[in-house]
Amino acid sequence: MFKRIILCFFVFFSSLNADIVEIERIDEMRHYVIGNNVLCLFDIDDTLIDNPFDLGSPPWRNWVRKKLPQHPDFVFFDALTLYIAKNAPYKAVEPTTARLISDLQENGVTAFGFTARGRSEWYTTKLEGVDRYTHQQLEHVGIDFKRTPMPEELKSLASAYFFNGIIFAKHIAKGDLLKILFKDLHYAPALILFVDDKLEQIKSVEEALKEAGIPFMGFWYRRSEKDRADFNPMATNIQLEYLFGKRILSDAEARELAKVQQDIDPQAYLIDVVLHFADLQQVVPIID
Repeated sequence: MFKRIILCFFVFFSSLNADIVEIERIDEMRHYVIGNNVLCLFDIDDTLIDNPFDLGSPPWRNWVRKKLPQHPDFVFFDALTLYIAKNAPYKAVEPTTARLISDLQENGVTAFGFTARGRSEWYTTKLEGVDRYTHQQLEHVGIDFKRTPMPEELKSLASAYFFNGIIFAKHIAKGDLLKILFKDLHYAPALILFVDDKLEQIKSVEEALKEAGIPFMGFWYRRSEKDRADFNPMATNIQLEYLFGKRILSDAEARELAKVQQDIDPQAYLIDVVLHFADLQQVVPIID
């Protein structure tokens, strides 16, 4: 037992020399939660939860963002991403993550979600209820940040950015938001651990906490990125077409169907699917 404790401290302090560590399993950060007064922050999209197929994934979002037509009443990208999320419920990136967060909470560790979403914004669209919907998405995979024990100093966190144990950055760099939130709270955790799939967000938090003099450990989570390495634009077009017909098509099924569409331009096919196969009213973003 004594040797295990020594080993844990050796790994912990050795890793602190490099403030950012690349990981493929979120549970790897468990060994760095040592001592009291530790704050653990977890990015949500593509870290805790993601789409059940390539449609809606980061490679799809990067590909599709500038390829959609303009619409006078709503932003197609925002409407489509929300339609996909609502009709193909998110899954956990890793099934073990819910247990990790539950264990942290049961041990009195402060664990919050930390998302780029706004409480009332879905990307660029003003939309009430994104906060409740985000909480529901996490509950669907067994994660409930509302169960996190709240330190006294954080009970006055600004409600514009905080709901049910989730910090909503409202598309502000996460490091800049922490500066705003912690400015008048007199909150000084012994250590902040932050897991995110975007390296630029981790670096922004690292810089902010160095300025504040708060020890920091960042975890660059690459699992979702590597799981989506074989992105096929035509296959996602076919998945979108099927989703408008209320059927979820797996990546394997979609790629098989895409083999017979190799001579068709993926962007042209996408626009055809969106404009001719979809009832435009069903992609207008509404959260019940």
